[in-house]
Amino acid sequence: MNPAMKSEDTTVKNILIIDDDPDSLLLVSTMIDYVGHRSVTANNFDSALAALRDDPAAVVLDLIMPAQTSERIIEEIIRLAPDMPVVLISASSDERLAERADECKRQGVNVVSTLRKPFWVDAMVTALEQALPPSSEQALAPGLMRFAAIR
Repeated sequence: MNPAMKSEDTTVKNILIIDDDPDSLLLVSTMIDYVGHRSVTANNFDSALAALRDDPAAVVLDLIMPAQTSERIIEEIIRLAPDMPVVLISASSDERLAERADECKRQGVNVVSTLRKPFWVDAMVTALEQALPPSSEQALAPGLMRFAAIR
């Protein structure tokens, strides 16, 4: 990345989305990009691990993936970036999602929010506001206003 661009665009954050479902990846990625951040997507363990090593500002992680991918990614988050803000998403019941979030927190994951699929754009925006530093929260507000007409 051009250093001049980096200094101009300090409020844009890379958000890593990890999900095996291409439709979910596209939807969440579109939400994140639309509110002014840059989405980085991964649909398997290897691509998620590579993207995690690029130090994203936050991670959106689907808890139900094949081959224990989410469990393995959680282990890597704990090992590589224990302070990384994580938004957990799942199509599980609210109760199961809360249980998994508690398990992750006990393991040392910085879970800042949980979202049950399907979720609304404003729920993702709220989750990102919880995940990102205050300077980034300000960048979300104009993006959220774009959705006011759809409410």
